Amino acid sequence: MPDPTLASLDTRVSALEAYIAALTYVPLSLSMTNDVDVLLVGTSAPPVNLSWTLNKAVVSQTLNPGAITLDPALRTTTIDGGVTETTTWTLTVNDGTN
Repeated sequence: MPDPTLASLDTRVSALEAYIAALTYVPLSLSMTNDVDVLLVGTSAPPVNLSWTLNKAVVSQTLNPGAITLDPALRTTTIDGGVTETTTWTLTVNDGTN
């Protein structure tokens, strides 16, 4: 029969590890740029190159509009032309913790 004291100790160790991980968690930081900047309304943009930096590795990233799933290692992508209206791109990233 397993020793209940050891099971209790394992539970406490796991809780302590989770607490330490929460205390030492470093939030994600993101900076994004594009190479087109501003165009006149009604003009069609050439391909737009988006690039970004992150302060740590991520497990997933999605670019909107379009819900485009990107490889977690990518830090640049190109939107091929056809942008004719004001567009805001949003990059959603996940480090496996948030």
